[in-house]
Amino acid sequence: MFKNYEIEQYKTIKDKFMSQYDKLNKTHNILVMVGNGFDIACLNNFRSKQFPNLVSSYSNFYQYLELQGRILKDNYIYKQMSLDKNKNKENWSDFENSIATLYCDVDIDNVQLTKDLDDIRNEFSYYLNELIDYDIVKALNNDSSENKRASITLSSFLFDVDGECGAFNCSVDHGDLINFKFLNFNYTFLLDNYLCLDKRQFDPHKYSVSDRNLSFHTLTGFWGNEWIPSAYLMLKVEHPNGVQHIPRSYIFGTEAENYPKWCDDKFLIKSFVGQYDRKYFDYFDNVEVFIIFGMSLGASDSWWYKNIFHTIMKNQSHLLIYFYGKDISADEIKNKFIHSAVTDLSLYSEFDLEDIKRSISVVIYDDDSKIKFLSFHNNDFQE
Repeated sequence: MFKNYEIEQYKTIKDKFMSQYDKLNKTHNILVMVGNGFDIACLNNFRSKQFPNLVSSYSNFYQYLELQGRILKDNYIYKQMSLDKNKNKENWSDFENSIATLYCDVDIDNVQLTKDLDDIRNEFSYYLNELIDYDIVKALNNDSSENKRASITLSSFLFDVDGECGAFNCSVDHGDLINFKFLNFNYTFLLDNYLCLDKRQFDPHKYSVSDRNLSFHTLTGFWGNEWIPSAYLMLKVEHPNGVQHIPRSYIFGTEAENYPKWCDDKFLIKSFVGQYDRKYFDYFDNVEVFIIFGMSLGASDSWWYKNIFHTIMKNQSHLLIYFYGKDISADEIKNKFIHSAVTDLSLYSEFDLEDIKRSISVVIYDDDSKIKFLSFHNNDFQE
């Protein structure tokens, strides 16, 4: 849940020295979901010494299993991975869609399928720990600090959409708190490394006469020029699907709205294993801006998209989608999100769906795009 800093300050207003902030105006909550697209970009920039031609993609993982001779002949999922390879399926959403196919196959024992998924999970842990060596960690650490990657990401992302981010772009003022919560859907800590606010790019008390610590770049000045209010920054990163060095924490699986909670089948459902309803349902409260980066918008993450969809309808929040690709339009990406979020479109009028689309901004990028948000390009940046 997003902490209400305004209420907390109000409770301690009688004692200014006990307050967290000298003068807090209002809070802007931003919930960011980051998928494997980020890790792939990172590994393309900082190559593994042992496996320089591999990244953390689904197809490369299968290639690794073949290279290492780790053939799981009787594993249902490995057999499906072989079929996926022949169909040129490369995304982890394809992998999880395959799990959904197997889950619905009446000829397959889902208890055995769950055990087979555990074996795949352990193999993927081997892969990540061999792929991401210390040289990559060190290179990313130095690059992020020297090029102020975190600072640019957190303060300048509105340039990527020319300020088109609903009411948010026009509402940020001096003394506001920009409260970022990143949900890292990768098991690795590459994103955490990238976003670490070291002393080279962040001073918690940068001004001599104010305790504000962020120069936030908006495009609401005269004639739409840049305007930079001095604000407060809060940042937190969480891993809802597990972490690299605890293999049993990895959440692989599919998604379903109705499933038998008394059977072992439930351990194939991501939202059940991750206890999403209990842990994350209130994360959507009071969110002003959602950002999705490096995710394929597949149905296996529908729990998250469904809640974003309903929050947009309820609170007029804005969604910003960064989508890697070339031969796709912004409207196709919006439709892709909506189809993953909603199981029955007939429940919503055409007006409702068009209203949702107007609340979505899309940034289509590739390796040559000089975006600000989670970029590995060198940007001309001045605070």
